[in-house]
Amino acid sequence: MARLTVEQRQALTALEARKAPAPAVATVPEDQLARLLSTYNQGRLPEAWALANALLARHPGSFGLWNIWGAASDGLGKSAEAVHGFRQACALNPHSVDAHYNLGNTLLRQGQRDEAIACYRRALALRPGLAEAHHNIGLALKEQGKIDEAIAAYRQAIAARPDYGDALCNIGAAYLDHGKLAEAIAALRRALAIQPGRADALYNIGNALARQNKPAEAIAAYRQALALRPDHADAHTNIGNMLMAQGKPDAAIAAFRQALAIQPDRADALYNIGNALARQGKPAEAIAAYRQALAVRPDLADAHNNLGHALMGEGKLDDAIACFRRALALQPDLAAAHNNMGAALKDLGRPGDAIRACQRALAIRPHYAEAHNNIGIARANQGRPDEALAAYRQALAIKPDFAEALYNIGNLLKDQGRPAEALAFYRQALAIAPDYAEAHNNLGTALQKLGRVDEAIACYRRALAAAPDYVEAQWNRSLALILKGDYREGWKLYESRMQKADLKADYHRFAAPAWRGDFDIAGKTILVHGEQGFGDVIQFSRYLPLVARLGAEIVFEVRQPLTRLMSTLDGPMRVIARGECLPAFDACCPVMSLPHVFGTTLETVPAPIPYLRADPLKVRQWREALASEKKTIGLCWSGSADHANDANRSIPIETFLRFTERMDCDLISLQKEPRDFERERLERRSDIQRYADDMGDFADTAALIACLDLVVTVDTSVAHLAGALGKPVWILLPFAPDYRWLLKRSDSPWYPTARLYRQPAPGDWDRVIAAVGADVRAFLQA
Repeated sequence: MARLTVEQRQALTALEARKAPAPAVATVPEDQLARLLSTYNQGRLPEAWALANALLARHPGSFGLWNIWGAASDGLGKSAEAVHGFRQACALNPHSVDAHYNLGNTLLRQGQRDEAIACYRRALALRPGLAEAHHNIGLALKEQGKIDEAIAAYRQAIAARPDYGDALCNIGAAYLDHGKLAEAIAALRRALAIQPGRADALYNIGNALARQNKPAEAIAAYRQALALRPDHADAHTNIGNMLMAQGKPDAAIAAFRQALAIQPDRADALYNIGNALARQGKPAEAIAAYRQALAVRPDLADAHNNLGHALMGEGKLDDAIACFRRALALQPDLAAAHNNMGAALKDLGRPGDAIRACQRALAIRPHYAEAHNNIGIARANQGRPDEALAAYRQALAIKPDFAEALYNIGNLLKDQGRPAEALAFYRQALAIAPDYAEAHNNLGTALQKLGRVDEAIACYRRALAAAPDYVEAQWNRSLALILKGDYREGWKLYESRMQKADLKADYHRFAAPAWRGDFDIAGKTILVHGEQGFGDVIQFSRYLPLVARLGAEIVFEVRQPLTRLMSTLDGPMRVIARGECLPAFDACCPVMSLPHVFGTTLETVPAPIPYLRADPLKVRQWREALASEKKTIGLCWSGSADHANDANRSIPIETFLRFTERMDCDLISLQKEPRDFERERLERRSDIQRYADDMGDFADTAALIACLDLVVTVDTSVAHLAGALGKPVWILLPFAPDYRWLLKRSDSPWYPTARLYRQPAPGDWDRVIAAVGADVRAFLQA
């Protein structure tokens, strides 16, 4: 924090420097002496200096002339001449208090503190009660960092002259440096009682109150200082700092701008504006402010560090790391920069490097809770939850009210499939930080995993009240509303997915206007592009014929494995694999925006089953290959291992296959890429036929499914494909299902031939498999 002390030029005033006794009349003619003193006392220093210089040429042995010449030289900034003059005076009259004192003042201004102190002590040996000499010894000692000795000198000055305002102000500043805040305030208030107009005393009272965590009282003191000295830029800056402490970034920015109006090149004010803007969640503006500060002070390590932190908020991780490196080049022991480097490396998917950076921060600052917290996140990303939990607990041991660490423990438990335990940690975080949007959001996702959807929606609302632009909360609220069947509002909010960090790049690839049903596309070419997973495209491709009926020519861009299958949709369209050259088009729309475009409700879900078809030739080939007289059942127990929800939606193969034992039917595996341990298990089940190598793309899989009597599957693309083909499909769902499957129903408006089997409790696949087994037996007997 900036602090005003009595300046040396104020403390060592010209009046003190003019304490030159009149030279002896016998040495210098009286009229010439009178003229010299008059000229000097009128402040006409150049004339006084020239006159004294001329007189010294004729009277070089005059102690008084040397003293006046030294004083005039000092006033003109001719420090070398001043020192010479005062030294000559001291040599001619070693008993002159004034000569020793004035020499001390000049030497102190030159930074020759030890010599200055020696001069003051010689003056004090001649006149022990010279308060100014004690005071100036204090100034010199303080500049040398000898605060205790400086305080002792100031005390001697005050003892010699109790109403010495400068000494009281400077002892107050020294107490402040020493952390003796009550003593500082007492001394400064004594100075004000003597000299009520001292802005410096009021300013330092503000500093002491600020350090006592009394921001309102500190602001009042700074404002009193500004009433006396409106151009006090430090006071404006410190008011800004106190307003930040009160959580008032708007008012703080105004105060920092007032400081800049007085001193436009104040790097600290620009830096603090950056901090305030960052606090307001305005990273782009904060970045601009930090860069302005660095243009003034390129060596400001904290500004490089905070610029990096703001760039992280914009997702510019490489740029952020470059900033942290610059900060550390300037200040290698800046723990915050090491910690932020760790956070950026963590976000880049480099948890090992992140941990090492945070450990460097801890080597500098062992009780750095934020570094322990970041190590915890990195350990969690490495799949080491026990070590992550230990790191979070270390953070909390240092900082028990660390909301983010509590939040991260909640995340860890939720990701381990322990949402009920996670609730308590999210709630503890929110008790500390009621506006913690991420904690509200993740409390909502934990509640949703427990089937408490209405409570989850309320959490998402609270997250959005705290952070209206929080995309994850908008997205989660949309999913919960769709899950509940509120399609109008849910599909509208589902558009927020286009701003999700992990998805938005895919939605902003095209320069053509985005179509959401808001303009006529008759006679135009529209690009409908696939998104997210294969199952998503299969489910929502049903809307393409509706788009075609609006008179548009459709280009449908999908990933290569879907191209042949999507070519079976009704209506004129051109299906193109992603990555191939696209024809010209007039508008574009992602396929999963079409439910919103067409105002879909539960009652108006388009389900013209089948809306996809298998190639008849391929079907014939599969029938010949299967050549079965029995009923055939297709099986799929897991989706992609890379899917974020795979652990929740997939069923262990041992559990899934339990219902297939001793079944009088043909069993067909629809797993495209079984995992190694699943292959080993299947090798022991000769009754399960496997055709993974023959299923080249979804058109091949569709032809195989067309030959089956029933498909039993978890929630994966196979479920959507079977439903789109109109094949009887039994879909096994986790307790907290994906948004598309609604709640508490065994049917689906999306797939009339589907039957839904839901876990009765989280993780309970046993009862699901038992129910499926009983129903399969009934199906085979029908």
